Amino acid sequence: MFTLGTGLVLNPFIARLAKSTPLTPALIYLSGGALLGMSTTLLPSVSLAYNPQNAAFIEHFTEAVVVLTLVSAGLKIDRPFDKSLWASTWRLLGITMVLSIGIITLLGMYWGFPLATALLLGAVLAPTDPVLAHDMQTGPPQQDEGEHPAKVALTTEAGFNDGLAFPFTYLAIAWQNQGNQSETELLWQWFYWDLLSRVGLGIGIGWLAGRLLSWLLFKALKDPHKKNTMSQHFGVFILGTTLLTYAGAELLHGYGFLAVFVAALVTRSQCREHPYHRKMFKFLEQFEESLTSILLLMMGVLVAYQGQQLFQPAYWAFALLLVLGVRPLTGLLGLLGCGRPFKMRLAVAFLGVRGIGSFYYLAYAAPYFDRDALSEISLLVLCTVIVSAILHGISSKKLLAPEKS
Repeated sequence: MFTLGTGLVLNPFIARLAKSTPLTPALIYLSGGALLGMSTTLLPSVSLAYNPQNAAFIEHFTEAVVVLTLVSAGLKIDRPFDKSLWASTWRLLGITMVLSIGIITLLGMYWGFPLATALLLGAVLAPTDPVLAHDMQTGPPQQDEGEHPAKVALTTEAGFNDGLAFPFTYLAIAWQNQGNQSETELLWQWFYWDLLSRVGLGIGIGWLAGRLLSWLLFKALKDPHKKNTMSQHFGVFILGTTLLTYAGAELLHGYGFLAVFVAALVTRSQCREHPYHRKMFKFLEQFEESLTSILLLMMGVLVAYQGQQLFQPAYWAFALLLVLGVRPLTGLLGLLGCGRPFKMRLAVAFLGVRGIGSFYYLAYAAPYFDRDALSEISLLVLCTVIVSAILHGISSKKLLAPEKS
């Protein structure tokens, strides 16, 4: 409760502070949480060692934050859904992310993990994060003109790859629990079900939900009385449709993260100038920022309590290698030949923020893996998120500054 109240009270002040400094809110919250953890005895001791209660809490809390962030990200995208305009996004998803998973898996095996555990490490660390990358993304809806193309690419990438990391998480789980199944059967089942079918279900359910929501908002509610009722209960309605879209996709075995992002994109594509778009965004943004501030403070406290365990150069070397080596290299390879200026490609390649989504996938997969290995991966993920928050937080404003005419 102490952390909850602190996060909510500080939210508006930290947002204002971040605008006048080179720092991002994420970096400020992490630093504040670390100081809070070191300076008070009011908070209970926290450990990264696996236990079912910790894993369940982390899974559900991070899940809620990511869902709300994905909807907000989808509503920001003013750019029409066009193959050529989204070329950078497809390259980042189809080339950069896959290469990142492969390289991180190899690094995990070199670290000493078995293949399934190393693949889990790759799956949880490869996707960029829409939560910590919030301040590197496009602004609110209806102001995309003049938006930095790198911001558009980073927003769409984070929106899609938080769902596309799931098939690789399932592959790691399947490999860990292979049993008597042959590798060929395992890979084929994974390919047609976890990769193709469930991705298709997530996108399809998201498209249907977005079309239905658009019809309700912009056509079915033209009656003045209904419109007045909607205005009074707008926030509850939008939150409910978001949760229903996510839960519906999950119940039908599609990927809920993909569904809510696609639903937001489809809704945004209808009646683009309607004021409801900004109203939806503002409401969801407040929820998202509140939950994110609490989560980041808790992560900062966790850093303070894990101080001795984190004081190992190998963890930080791994994190630096991923943030300064793997992501920029795979990002530049993915964007090679896309026709964009090198400065823009370099900004996108470097600003591959790691964050909250990684903890969600790790907590989701936790019951299927060895506890000691999970604790080790948790430390690697935590170090990577800290390094990413610091380096990307300090450099993002300069890299994404508008071109001087």
